[in-house]
Amino acid sequence: MASGERLSFLLRQARLDDIDAVYAVERECFRDPYPPELLRLLLLLPGVFLVVVHEDKVIGYVAVVVRNNMGHVFSVAVVERFRRRGIGRALLKEAIDALRRRGIKDFRLEVRESNHAAQQLYRSLGFKEEGKIPGYYSDGEAALVMKLSLP
Repeated sequence: MASGERLSFLLRQARLDDIDAVYAVERECFRDPYPPELLRLLLLLPGVFLVVVHEDKVIGYVAVVVRNNMGHVFSVAVVERFRRRGIGRALLKEAIDALRRRGIKDFRLEVRESNHAAQQLYRSLGFKEEGKIPGYYSDGEAALVMKLSLP
């Protein structure tokens, strides 16, 4: 894919038959990928689970679970080849907008302290750092807690 080439993609609700492809995205993007069983469970929980498809292939997803009237961004991932093209932003914006239409105005997430690219994306969407959880990840790295409160 040439630099600057226009990317066309489809953003839609995840389905059960997407789980293997979502798991492949997980394995590529994270040191400790969530197992397929957990990804399947996310489809059943209250919230939003979206995938982004390019040329009939899932290249990213977002899962936001609603609990206690708050959206928890459980996971967002885009395969390396398609990063920095606005896909992660589109996924997050659509998920947040969908939940906002259902009356959810507060969101939170945890992000690796070293993942500055993700933190920058979250800040650009209005998330603010609210704290830190030491040793959150299996390798001992801390997580930053970020929150978004919509008017």
